[in-house]
Amino acid sequence: MRYVLLSVVLTVHSLPPAPSDLGATVIKAAIERAKIDSQHVDEVIMGNVLQAGLGQNPARQALLKSGLAETVCGFTVNKVCGSGLKSVALAAQAIQAVRRRALWRGVWKI
Repeated sequence: MRYVLLSVVLTVHSLPPAPSDLGATVIKAAIERAKIDSQHVDEVIMGNVLQAGLGQNPARQALLKSGLAETVCGFTVNKVCGSGLKSVALAAQAIQAVRRRALWRGVWKI
């Protein structure tokens, strides 16, 4: 089976009002660039370097703010600098093991 990375979105380094707002913007842009229906996104996995003060599960906050359905699950990986790579590995495992259609993977390095 072949797996494909459909879209990459980078942001300008800045301090947004809330990382979940920035995450929502990136989720929307990645889905638009990949030209997929947002209904095909099964899960959102986001790595986060510094999570203190961001509230519960920033990835879930971002996916809801992006307009994805409430039925889409999402979780935040907190492994400091390893968060981004770990979120990629977890997304790959989920696609292989669970046969997910599309997963959104991201990382905050704020």
